[in-house]
Amino acid sequence: EEGWTSTCFGSFGQNASVLASRKPRKIVETCAIARRYGGESECIRYAAMDIAGTYTGGKEAARLCDSSSVELRGTCYRAIGLMLHHLKATRDERNAECRSTSKVPRYVAQCVRGTTEKASIPGLAR
Repeated sequence: EEGWTSTCFGSFGQNASVLASRKPRKIVETCAIARRYGGESECIRYAAMDIAGTYTGGKEAARLCDSSSVELRGTCYRAIGLMLHHLKATRDERNAECRSTSKVPRYVAQCVRGTTEKASIPGLAR
């Protein structure tokens, strides 16, 4: 159904991450399947959140972002920030973690932006 498309491709991304043992290249290949259906971005986004949550930080997830197409990287880094909102106690900790994920200012900015957003993530709602 149309209203569930985002949720479906997000779940696909989380599953892609787990099944690929969180290896970026394999996740990118799997998420590419969703491209023709308009779901690649959500797939990468949720895979990044899965990786960040698994490792309780953004560095490992940033490898996925950097392996993704340039068009998806901002969304991917923003997803890392979203998870950091739940994983790091203070704004300073979140921002420091974002700065450690990339040397590219626009990606750091996307990560920081994500830390200010709230989303309904099962098990992590605060």
